[in-house]
Amino acid sequence: MIAFTFALVASVALLPFQEAEKLTAENFEGTLARILPEESELRWKDVDWRVALADGIRDARVEGKPILLWAMNGHPLGCV
Repeated sequence: MIAFTFALVASVALLPFQEAEKLTAENFEGTLARILPEESELRWKDVDWRVALADGIRDARVEGKPILLWAMNGHPLGCV
């Protein structure tokens, strides 16, 4: 029964792995269009971000805007 369970889990785990499409001159533009972010995904660049919390608090009070405080501990990709 353990061998069957292992075989079942291994076969299901390997399902997402497919052979990648080969990159050629003919399919380059389509591939590039699929991986580049769309304009709607780049709206975060329009925000006038502040690096220092004190600057953000001061400007938020003046402009009557909320503050987003992003704080974390560790590697930004979770590689700790």
